[in-house]
Amino acid sequence: MLALVLGALTIRQSRETRRVPFSPVQFLLMAAGFVALVVAANAASTSGWTSPRVLGLFALALMLLAGFLLLSRRSERPLLHVRVFADRTYTLSVLYVVLIQAVVLALGYLIPYFAQVVGSMGSFAAGCLLLPGCIIGAALTPFGGRILDRLGAMRPILAGAVIEVLALGLFAALGAHGSGVRLALIYLLIPVCQGLSVSNSMTNGLRSLPDELQADGNAAFNTIQQLGGAIGTAVAASLVNEAQAASPADPVAGTTAGVQTSFWVLLGAGVIAFAAALGVFVTPRRPR
Repeated sequence: MLALVLGALTIRQSRETRRVPFSPVQFLLMAAGFVALVVAANAASTSGWTSPRVLGLFALALMLLAGFLLLSRRSERPLLHVRVFADRTYTLSVLYVVLIQAVVLALGYLIPYFAQVVGSMGSFAAGCLLLPGCIIGAALTPFGGRILDRLGAMRPILAGAVIEVLALGLFAALGAHGSGVRLALIYLLIPVCQGLSVSNSMTNGLRSLPDELQADGNAAFNTIQQLGGAIGTAVAASLVNEAQAASPADPVAGTTAGVQTSFWVLLGAGVIAFAAALGVFVTPRRPR
């Protein structure tokens, strides 16, 4: 309610609005495809990644999204102009933001869960482990935009990407063998990465698109990053559940092993995110 009041008081429409056609078929294909993808990732935590159920859901998601893309390309007024992904800077920026969102929400699940099961913390105390990082992230976000205005996009985005790889490396090397408090201290680096690079990556990616594709680019950014967060949490949960199932007599050891595996997987995702951020600013060679 507070956000609603503040938004109504401060946000103004800067351009004329216009009516555009809405394609219910394209919308249902895209929505159903995303739902099937998230359900498949969630089901993997209990059924396994190679089970017929999970593979069938992934195949269904692929077919639904392929149908959406086919209709979008053939439509004169598509629900989403998928040609936004033809822009290299935009696509790599989307990939970076999606992976960071997946990492952040996966850590938001892993750290409190580890603190409760392994560190015997209460649920309230375990949840509060994330609070300092959230405060830091909220405070840094406006400064990240100012750095973009003064220094350009490359420095804050690459600095954030480096900090993210450093933090995930610490999680992978130290995290599952320490306390929940140590996890929370390492987690403080993640909001610094977000404040420097996530919103700036969105800004940098969107401004590489022409004006007529700005709305499509913004919609795709917001939709796909939410999907990435859902998939990141589901993957982390499935890895922990698999490790717990492997050692049912010792849930603490199973949770520790699952969290450790998750940290290594997230480190891999972080390295890919860094490569995507770096790729934005590496000028491809043009043929002579």
